[in-house]
Amino acid sequence: MTDLPPRTRVPKGKATKPVISQRVEEVLRIRLDGAKFWDVREYVREKEREDGSA
Repeated sequence: MTDLPPRTRVPKGKATKPVISQRVEEVLRIRLDGAKFWDVREYVREKEREDGSA
């Protein structure tokens, strides 16, 4: 990961269809579990920090 601020990072590339499908299912699951918009936003931020996320 770089030391650049979040808004200046270069995109890592496009996600594959299986990755997109998995992400949609994860977001749907946490929404059905009662997560609010800000919960989803924080979840996405955490996922973006993981190695291999596009």
